[in-house]
Amino acid sequence: MVICTPRAANRLPNPAPSLSAIGDQEVTLGQTLAFTVEASDADEPAQQLVFGLGEGAPAGAEINPISGQFEWRPEAGPAEHWVAVIVSDDGQPSLSATQSFRVVVYLPPTLGVVIEGEQLRLSWARGTLQEADEAAGPYRDVPAQSPFTVDLTESRRFYRIRL
Repeated sequence: MVICTPRAANRLPNPAPSLSAIGDQEVTLGQTLAFTVEASDADEPAQQLVFGLGEGAPAGAEINPISGQFEWRPEAGPAEHWVAVIVSDDGQPSLSATQSFRVVVYLPPTLGVVIEGEQLRLSWARGTLQEADEAAGPYRDVPAQSPFTVDLTESRRFYRIRL
């Protein structure tokens, strides 16, 4: 309940901003993790929100203080990092909200190849196996789990892993 005094400079309390949930993230070494953090504030008129990263953020991780755009290109892997995002308002007093999320850094995928007679066995740990008739594509997903066996007497195919 807010109590107002007539003819006095009445101020409503400053509610803290809120951050939308940030789910756990995955990134492959050599790629950039990028997404926009969503925040809101119930104040009228709206207050300016400023984004930042908490202590212990991985080296090179950045967040745009105005847009909330997060970007990070990991330099080593495999690894797991916890990142805290903080949003602060410019109210009196300034209030903030924090959300933490986990980032798992994977090594680039490998495709295991074993030839046994007229068959080729492909295996992979993560990602989706794709095939094409030409090296330049177009590639299409192979609806199969690892390992996948190819009959070498069939027509020529090219394979890759899509993350």
